[in-house]
Amino acid sequence: MSENKHKTYQELIEEHEVDFTSHNVWLQRNNHYGGPEWELLGFEGDKFINTNGEPCYISIGFRSNKLDEEDYKVLFDMKQDSIRLSHFKSIYHEKLYPDLGEKRPLYRPLYRFLFEYKVGDYLLIPRKNGEYHVFRISSSILLRKDIENEIPKWIKMHNVPTDAPFRYLRRLEPVRVRLLNSHLADQSLSSRLKFRGTISWLDDALKESLKKALTSDRISLHVDLQGPLCKPLLDEVNKDVNDYKFEKLIKWYFLKTGASSAKVLGKNKPGTQDADVEATFEALRVKVYVQAKKQKYAPQIEDARKQIEEYKKTNHTEDDGYTYLYWVIHASDAEPEFEDETDEVRLINGIEFASMLLDAGISGIDEAFYGKEA
Repeated sequence: MSENKHKTYQELIEEHEVDFTSHNVWLQRNNHYGGPEWELLGFEGDKFINTNGEPCYISIGFRSNKLDEEDYKVLFDMKQDSIRLSHFKSIYHEKLYPDLGEKRPLYRPLYRFLFEYKVGDYLLIPRKNGEYHVFRISSSILLRKDIENEIPKWIKMHNVPTDAPFRYLRRLEPVRVRLLNSHLADQSLSSRLKFRGTISWLDDALKESLKKALTSDRISLHVDLQGPLCKPLLDEVNKDVNDYKFEKLIKWYFLKTGASSAKVLGKNKPGTQDADVEATFEALRVKVYVQAKKQKYAPQIEDARKQIEEYKKTNHTEDDGYTYLYWVIHASDAEPEFEDETDEVRLINGIEFASMLLDAGISGIDEAFYGKEA
């Protein structure tokens, strides 16, 4: 199936390809491993290359690889949803996350993926480059071991460890890809696309918003021009910018985008709670704390996430009227897999940060390194 770039929603309806009335629409984020999850959907970088009708697939994290197939089959055979949910929560806490004690992660996203998604439902899948994509679910749960041979040749799944979160998959069909957040979403849909969790159900009003987006035939030179520029910009940053200059670049970005103040913070000892950059937007009463990682490897990025989470716990104890945001910005062009997934910290990879720099405008960017300290 092609990208359907020139088909309106009405044309899709007439071809019996889309039915929002009888089926659920879900938003699912797809950033749980670090690259192969997007290849499974048919993407090569930011480009959708599955134009010949090969199957697309989606999986989910949340330690789904640790859910035994026998446990899944037992749950699947249960007739009452309430009983299944109760048993699933027990398995989830006792077998998938036995090491967390009283700190229980969210179980609902994995449960929805396994048991609430239905064939014919639609997935709205955002991406950090400012686009989103619409797919239709065309299969029940599939096991990786059973479909390895039919996964498209461009997916090098044999290089993905068997303990990676790709045990359970669903086959998808593309409806329309590369819709643009800024041009093809009304306010209600734009707000939902900012949802930081993994899975969200869309009500009738949001379905209608998505219908309007699918009718649009607008194009965006912004995305078409910016996309090819992000990787070269990131390559230059990685080549010419050391750790300290990377922090100063982040500070410059905040000042460029309207922060009333921004500064590089003093250093703590490695392994403790830490933030590298602080930015204040006084008019909005918002403060942003960033842990910056010039290193491009997953262990260092995971350490950065833990450091900023610890910093979050100790940074403020009283309601002082500010909203506090916590970010990790790293220089890799991939998304590392995090063992314990939370929505408390925003993870910004190198490509997204390059896009943010381009949106801010690179005029005056040298001031990040040679200008006066704020």
